[in-house]
Amino acid sequence: MRVCRSAEEEAPLHCSFCGRELPLGEFYWYISGWFLCPDCLPDFARAEYQRFRLLRGEEDAE
Repeated sequence: MRVCRSAEEEAPLHCSFCGRELPLGEFYWYISGWFLCPDCLPDFARAEYQRFRLLRGEEDAE
């Protein structure tokens, strides 16, 4: 039995951060309009949450 896939499922999907193709059967994240592969998720999170970063001992310096 053949499963029919929609045209959207057949179109290649690429990581918005590194450009690598996201193959069928691989986990990925869709966050704020970005498609992210497992390798890029940590770098994306660091960039996205940069404004919340603190330096221990200088929390009140701002």
